[in-house]
Amino acid sequence: MDKVRIRSGIIYLIVGLMIVLMSAGGDLQAQMSANFSFSATVEKTLSSVVSIEAIKIVKARELRQFHLFRDFDDGELDEDIPSVGGGSGFVVTEDGYILTNFHVVGGAHQIKVSFSNHKTYDAKIVGLDSLTDLALIKVEAKNLKPVKFADSEKAKIGDWVIALGNPLGLEATVTAGIISAKGRDINIVGRDLSASTRGYAVENFIQTDAVINPGNSGGPLINTNGEVIGINTAIASRTGVYAGYGFAIPSNLARRVMDDLMVYGEVRRGYIGINIGNVDEELAEYLKLDGVKGVIVNNFVPGGAAESSKLKIGDVITKVDKKRVDRANGLQAIIAGYGPDEKVILTVVRMGKTRKIPVTLKARDVQHKRITHSTENSGKKPRLGLLLKDRIRERESWNPFGASRNNAILGVEVVGVKKRSAAAKKFIQKGNIIESLNNKPIDSVRDFRRELEKIDEGEIVLLRVTARGNSRFVALRYWGE
Repeated sequence: MDKVRIRSGIIYLIVGLMIVLMSAGGDLQAQMSANFSFSATVEKTLSSVVSIEAIKIVKARELRQFHLFRDFDDGELDEDIPSVGGGSGFVVTEDGYILTNFHVVGGAHQIKVSFSNHKTYDAKIVGLDSLTDLALIKVEAKNLKPVKFADSEKAKIGDWVIALGNPLGLEATVTAGIISAKGRDINIVGRDLSASTRGYAVENFIQTDAVINPGNSGGPLINTNGEVIGINTAIASRTGVYAGYGFAIPSNLARRVMDDLMVYGEVRRGYIGINIGNVDEELAEYLKLDGVKGVIVNNFVPGGAAESSKLKIGDVITKVDKKRVDRANGLQAIIAGYGPDEKVILTVVRMGKTRKIPVTLKARDVQHKRITHSTENSGKKPRLGLLLKDRIRERESWNPFGASRNNAILGVEVVGVKKRSAAAKKFIQKGNIIESLNNKPIDSVRDFRRELEKIDEGEIVLLRVTARGNSRFVALRYWGE
């Protein structure tokens, strides 16, 4: 009997301990869950992230693939049409400099920047660099909160990272993941460059599984301290949306480009002047390398820095100064951090022997022409730019659907829109109908002009515009016809 009581007591004791431990474990788990949050990190950085709207003028025929069910006549095929693109960016100085991607703002004639507090500014392009897909723009604002940059070289695979931006039109979106890989070359930056320039494109991406989608481009990838370690630029996808991996330009490369754009309006980078290739296993064995690493010199570019140095064809570059070189894109990224006339020490392996060779970098003979920017945030004020005609009034006729002529849309027809006009910027197009002006019904061009005469330059004009049966209100500032 005593044994039974003892055994029962032990069982109750074990069950009691288990309940206590489970309860404590639940409290500990809840505490860990409460403490594990990126909210404080995000709060420090989110106000520095902006949404960018870039308006580009393209030919209608360039957009035809997106209008499969629209019939174009010959006139429309050559018509200039505003096309809206967008992305993200982030503040880098208190007085309004913003870093983003080249592909977000390149070719834009109007750029608008919106902050998380919904303030909107016109922006101008300061400088572009197609070889790294980076751009610097500026808004006229003060006392902004700039981001802090981290040393991207110190970022490690497996580190937590957070992507901030405006994917798919969703403002101020935050996603988290880890660094999946570093030093990725996905052959996307050079894809749209000329054959003579493509080989100079620099790709050394940080790969992450934090969700990145169209609209994230140009936004920051930050670490858990809220510091920028990358600029979100591309995704690996067959559908155009997130499929598991995104790619960001390392902050160290971005800062070097940004500094040049801020000072010079262009990037002044040095070049070794060599054609290079990656080392594979067989090549490493033949050249007596200690592992499959380094970049082999295949040839010299005539007139380049390497041609007048002690570097030889067949040398394998393993370091630039103290920075290790494993792949060709890694060497390009390192050299992109140096300017013309700077000296670097290349560590090379030549048939099993290690040598250190100094090379003074040169500017490339064929430099980019400095891009002239036509963003219209200042200077000449855009006029209305509408060419109108009276609509033909048909007699009322029988309608099988019961609608009479009295229910038809009145107004005047748009027969043309001048390039870069206020109307073009608001996407008013040929064939649209202007129904009213400042809530006054318009039934003729004469009515339209009579109402315009009541408006002073600089005032806001409200138009009601109909296209394909759908009406919308369009507000624009009036600076004359």
